Amino acid sequence: MRIGSRLVLLGGLFLAACAHTSPASPTAAPGLTADARLSIAAAAQASGDASTAIAMLAAAAQAAPQRADVQQRYVRALADAGQVERATSVLEAAHTAIPNDPRLTYEAARLKLLAGDSAGALALLDALLKTSPRDPAALSARGVALDLAGNHDAAQDSYRQALQVAPNSAAARNNLAISLLLQGHPDQSRTLLEQAKAVDNAPPRVAHNLDFVASGGN
Repeated sequence: MRIGSRLVLLGGLFLAACAHTSPASPTAAPGLTADARLSIAAAAQASGDASTAIAMLAAAAQAAPQRADVQQRYVRALADAGQVERATSVLEAAHTAIPNDPRLTYEAARLKLLAGDSAGALALLDALLKTSPRDPAALSARGVALDLAGNHDAAQDSYRQALQVAPNSAAARNNLAISLLLQGHPDQSRTLLEQAKAVDNAPPRVAHNLDFVASGGN
């Protein structure tokens, strides 16, 4: 089986970056609370309007600099829109305002994975898992870091730990499937991807990966 660039490891919200967007002014709709802007951003993201989502999240982050959940969502949206440098800058400022928050540590690891720095991501995730050893998103992301480093056996163990905590995690099941595929086990991979696809609200990447495996990697 030929494994090419179409296969993307998916952990938690580790999706292939979208095209760069030019967000609207974050000062639009003055007077809205941070929570109201979060709701608008969620609706915009659900409809595929990344520009509006990022604008609303930027304004929410500015209005609530001490809320790690708001900063995390803003960083995540920027990274998913391909604006990694901007996401990194926002995250650095958030770390200064809210030091040692595990949500921000997770986002820092995610950005390192997007940059291909598996060792840096692994160091952050290992530190995070010392305090939250059953965090399924961190366990799955740790597996991605290990897979990128070529340590597939350890990666699969991390994915399985994530699935023990969150058995309905389509992302962790997808990642385990891709890891097994990389080791030359397409049949096991296909079975896991079929299971992941059956999960409610499974990310579209799961179906793409299943089609890829079912086609024999062509």
